[in-house]
Amino acid sequence: MFVLKGRFPPTTTGVKAINEACGIRGIPVDECLIYSTKAVTYEDGFEVTDELLREHPDVDGVFYTADILALGALQYCLKRNINVPEDLKIIGFDDIAACTRAFRP
Repeated sequence: MFVLKGRFPPTTTGVKAINEACGIRGIPVDECLIYSTKAVTYEDGFEVTDELLREHPDVDGVFYTADILALGALQYCLKRNINVPEDLKIIGFDDIAACTRAFRP
């Protein structure tokens, strides 16, 4: 499961990069598992996590292309008693300072 920052059509660089990186490793990508957000905020991370877990409750890991989205996902898990990383693995990308202070629910 992947979450891209901002709204992207399937031909954009982010989607292409996911397909290429996974393809090199022989990992098939189902593009219905690539979500995008309206913006790049903590709230968007929370909301997209709610949406993707309602639609795909069996997902056990999500890669977010921005740490702030991953922090929103972490808050979602805390409020829903979802154990991280046991029930859901969360990976953020871009190494913002707030992540060094994030806690594990």
